[in-house]
Amino acid sequence: NNIIFTEIVHNRTVSGIVHTALTLANVQGGPDTIIPQALAALTELELLPVPAPRAQFLSMKDGAAEVQVEFWYSRTYPDLTLRAIGLLRAAFPDATISTIKAA
Repeated sequence: NNIIFTEIVHNRTVSGIVHTALTLANVQGGPDTIIPQALAALTELELLPVPAPRAQFLSMKDGAAEVQVEFWYSRTYPDLTLRAIGLLRAAFPDATISTIKAA
């Protein structure tokens, strides 16, 4: 509810824009290396320039990080989620990757 009342809400499904968010768990390293590496892995995808893909450090537990990666693409392309998971798996082979939302 806080987002609805305090931020501008964009209905991107009407405009043909798809949003996907993935969580990477059990990632080794710190935010300064993980986040640029995750964003670099997505450069092979046909993503929209605005909004740009983003990665956010969520937590660190027992030396393993959890990171959320979000990206947007045009509905004119096939679903890029599986391809993104493959690229992230290549960059982070020990990570557990899960989709947390896609619209």
